[in-house]
Amino acid sequence: MFSTTTLIQAWILLALLSWGLLYLNGLFQLHHLDEFDDLPTDSPDTWPRLSVVVAACNEADAIEEALETLLAQSYPELEIVAVDDRSDDGTGEILDRLSDEHEALRVVHVDTLPDDWLGKVHALHRGVEASSGEWVLLTDADVHFREGVLRRAVSAARADDADLLTLVPDMKPTDFWHRVAYAGFVVGMLQAVRFHRLDDREAEARVGVGAFNLVKRSTLKATEGLEWLRMEIADDMALGQMISRQGGTIRAAIAHGWLEVEWYDSLPSMARGLEKNTFGAVGGYSYLQTAGITLFLLVAFLGPFYGAVAMEGAFQLASFGVFGLYLVFGGVLARRIELPLSNGFTLAAGHWIMVYILLRSAYYCWKRGGIEWGGETYPIDKLRDYQRIEV
Repeated sequence: MFSTTTLIQAWILLALLSWGLLYLNGLFQLHHLDEFDDLPTDSPDTWPRLSVVVAACNEADAIEEALETLLAQSYPELEIVAVDDRSDDGTGEILDRLSDEHEALRVVHVDTLPDDWLGKVHALHRGVEASSGEWVLLTDADVHFREGVLRRAVSAARADDADLLTLVPDMKPTDFWHRVAYAGFVVGMLQAVRFHRLDDREAEARVGVGAFNLVKRSTLKATEGLEWLRMEIADDMALGQMISRQGGTIRAAIAHGWLEVEWYDSLPSMARGLEKNTFGAVGGYSYLQTAGITLFLLVAFLGPFYGAVAMEGAFQLASFGVFGLYLVFGGVLARRIELPLSNGFTLAAGHWIMVYILLRSAYYCWKRGGIEWGGETYPIDKLRDYQRIEV
């Protein structure tokens, strides 16, 4: 039998390795995430036709201001296809009025949702079908675009011979705890994505951001298409995986100053907003896996503290080393996503806020027998059957 001391040492060693690898991988992924301003560009003699597809469900409060930033773009061959996905708050009327005022804007109204489709994925699918551009930008209804971003994005994708260019927008967390939670969310995303494998055509790069996925139509047509993602809650990342499986080249960059989105207006609204997808994206729609993740994080979280206070020698030094790595990673992360340094040093709180959001998401999925999104309830069995991202 193992002694108590041996078990404690094994626990601390596992905890230190877990947190150390998490922060090292986070630094590694941030290193491989380019800055949009640093991407090479070309200057084409003729610009390819670009279709921007915007999916909107009950976005009356945000969509007009966001669309105005798209309509103000100087891209020469631009069409905007806005899909009104069964809205009942006046979104459709706003879109129709803007369409009458702007020739570049077309509106597609979705009145019914087919079986076994998520509303957003179906709306994007309908928008792609109604569009004609050589390049297609899939985006959300609350994203604000700086003038020139479309020209630069298409130019950068062409210069790098990319089939998919995905951009991370500036977020606008509204208060301290909202920023803490956002930082915790980004840490989780850095564990899920594979920025370092974008050049590896043998790997499936699960990279994509719903706010800005610019894809070459010919490559998209060669894949299984958005129908394959019909009930994938992480459709943006699954799109990257699908393009990668086809042998397409993917580029990802953080677009400071070029794109902006108010990612929920408070911490409570963030918890409600992530309710629909956290259980599937993190827990794989498995209650046992979700419980295991939570228990593992709890056990691992306490290890460095015990090692620093109650142990001596190498274990104590290693524990302090992990705390130092935590501070380094937090500082680098805060700088890259433009948060105050204090939010980089409060990542531990952000981790636990995200654990709470995960457990909340799992609870409501269990209570309802599925997820609620856009006025629809999607059964958990269907979501499991159609999940494309391996969690």
